[in-house]
Amino acid sequence: MPVKHLKGIEEFDEAIKNGLAIVDFFATWCGPCKMIRPFLEEKSNTMTHINFYGVDVDENPELCEREKVQAMPTFKLYKDGKVVETIVGVLKPKLEEALNNLK
Repeated sequence: MPVKHLKGIEEFDEAIKNGLAIVDFFATWCGPCKMIRPFLEEKSNTMTHINFYGVDVDENPELCEREKVQAMPTFKLYKDGKVVETIVGVLKPKLEEALNNLK
């Protein structure tokens, strides 16, 4: 399942409210964000019990402010709408561990 692009607070809230999700807060001009995207696409195909989402910070400033996103990439892992972990930066081993522990 590919990473789904979310737009707006309402769509975001609906997407994360049930089940497990990871949200990649990214910017199109961010080099590290582009580097990590293939890793997320791969994981979205193998970890089908987790919903993978992307939020463009430039298109969603209010959402990013509410979610306290200050650097890119920022990854937030959610369980039933609640943040269970936040990872800032391109830290593949930490991100993989967090995904493996998301239950």
